[in-house]
Amino acid sequence: IGSVYPLFSISYAKGLNGVMGSDVDYDRWKFSVKDDINARLAGVFSYHIAAGGFLNNRKVELPDYQHFNGNQLLTATEYLNSFQLSPYYARSTTAKLYGTLNIEHHFNGFLTNKIPFVKKLNIYLVAGGNAFVVDKNIYYYEIFAGIENILKIIRIDYIRGYGDQHFYDYGIRIGFRGITGN
Repeated sequence: IGSVYPLFSISYAKGLNGVMGSDVDYDRWKFSVKDDINARLAGVFSYHIAAGGFLNNRKVELPDYQHFNGNQLLTATEYLNSFQLSPYYARSTTAKLYGTLNIEHHFNGFLTNKIPFVKKLNIYLVAGGNAFVVDKNIYYYEIFAGIENILKIIRIDYIRGYGDQHFYDYGIRIGFRGITGN
């Protein structure tokens, strides 16, 4: 059901030592806000902001770390919940604090409808960025621009990624409407 208000989420996980053979001991939390803002003729702006961390990380096994959704495939993963060029598990953490930001703007023909031939193709521009930071020392961000609505279902993005104070990588990702959150 749609709403004019953002979606707020909060989660908490506790690793209980000694329960059913468990040997973990941690407290992990996460708070997030997600929304789509209709800019009428200018398109739709979407964002997903999250913060979280470990209150206690005395004994944390790898599956319980905070993993940032990376992607090393040619096909895109969910745009507002992942990092299209970041390697899987490369910056997984048990830090006390981390933050993520995913934004994108679908221009929905705002610019492309002004160009006669492109208007007939019915393709739209999309642009945005994704970022995460862990305890001010570890960070990664990427910016992207692309075209969408190709054959009504395909999206192609060019992405540039930067991490820990230098250029990281660039690449192309192909997304499909309904599969990648587009």
